[in-house]
Amino acid sequence: MVPLRERRTSGPVREPGALARARPANNVRVGDRLSAFARTRTFGAVIARTLFATAALSLAVAAPGHAAAAGKDCGLTSRIDGVRYQVVIETGRSKATCATVKKVVGKYMRSFTAPKPWHCQLGHSANDFAASCSRARPAVGVKVYAPN
Repeated sequence: MVPLRERRTSGPVREPGALARARPANNVRVGDRLSAFARTRTFGAVIARTLFATAALSLAVAAPGHAAAAGKDCGLTSRIDGVRYQVVIETGRSKATCATVKKVVGKYMRSFTAPKPWHCQLGHSANDFAASCSRARPAVGVKVYAPN
């Protein structure tokens, strides 16, 4: 038996064979002890992610709604079955007047037939518009939005 004075009372407890597989001590860096997620948390990566999230949030806040789209707002139609629809010319030349577009939209929303050379279709559940109409020459694209 080992006398009490010779017995070590402090230090790590090692299992048999631990010395054979022990790695050299790394007292300066702790990278080998961090998880894979924690290793990516460098100062530059955190700043880059923060800037990206800020830019995405500012674009989402600054994006206009459908009523203030980049097109020409023609206002509301006359009542069609008791509902007034908002008409917006979204693409095409400015030669298409709001009066012409409102006549086409009114005819289509009442009878579901578009006058030639216009082509119209109703919006579906994935679309935020009630109907859309277009003409090939001169090119015009129109969206008709239902009231909220």
